[in-house]
Amino acid sequence: MANDDVLIAVECKSKMTHDYVDQHVERKGKLKRMLPAYRHHQAFGAVAAMVMPTDVVHYAQNQGFYVLVQSGETLTICNDPSFSASAWYSRNQRQSKIKAATLGSPFERPAGA
Repeated sequence: MANDDVLIAVECKSKMTHDYVDQHVERKGKLKRMLPAYRHHQAFGAVAAMVMPTDVVHYAQNQGFYVLVQSGETLTICNDPSFSASAWYSRNQRQSKIKAATLGSPFERPAGA
């Protein structure tokens, strides 16, 4: 998912595991190099699954990813309200933590979540 200056790389699985999260962490280092059209975009990561064990939710969140889990016919954002997403920058830019609330809302958090 991308717009003019922000993109979100989403790893989708039926059941998310620590290994899949680690693989997504590895890919973030290659993202800007492999897709040069997005080299100036602010990039974020997310993991999504129908089944997401609680320990994997915490692990993915600690890696700076948005965590999305199927809930009926919709997705639920499982991140803590204090979650700060990690933006991925190209090599010549530093990595930065940005509050999820300041992202221009790529995902709308449900009321009371």
